[in-house]
Amino acid sequence: MNSCIFETLPDRNKKYLKLCIAQPYIPTMEEMLEIEAFTIVDLEFDETTLEIRVPIDLYHHLPEPISVDHPNWAHQMRQLGVAYLERYKDTSNLTDLTQAIKIFEDGLASIPPAHPERIAFLVSHSSALYSKYVETARMTDLAQCILVREEALQLTASDDPSRIARLESLIRVYEDR
Repeated sequence: MNSCIFETLPDRNKKYLKLCIAQPYIPTMEEMLEIEAFTIVDLEFDETTLEIRVPIDLYHHLPEPISVDHPNWAHQMRQLGVAYLERYKDTSNLTDLTQAIKIFEDGLASIPPAHPERIAFLVSHSSALYSKYVETARMTDLAQCILVREEALQLTASDDPSRIARLESLIRVYEDR
């Protein structure tokens, strides 16, 4: 199975992913160069892993992205969604915001309610939904944001230090109603 580990790397107004593509699939340089608008920012490799820094759009061109049953899938998908959300904040490109929301929704639909990444997905998803509300002024976007923030708050333990910040963010969106 192909595995791909990535993280967002800020670089001025662009967002990049660091891809670590492990055996059995390591693309040839020719394959990488065939991808339109592909820019290698950094390249390192050893006998088992190729590490590349590339624009986030490359992820969608990988021959076989990481599978849902991979232990790091949820974290990595959330990071991809966050990369799109951050790029939207830098560029105001609605396509990036839409992509971030889709990734968060797909991720939430694919992980069980007790998954350790669920709260992080919910928090990121609510940020994207709030950005969409600010952009569109549609109350349905705000209502969805409220539901997601309520779920994140409900799943947060009462002694978790993040609980207060989540409660405050929920109060702020209630005030926008």
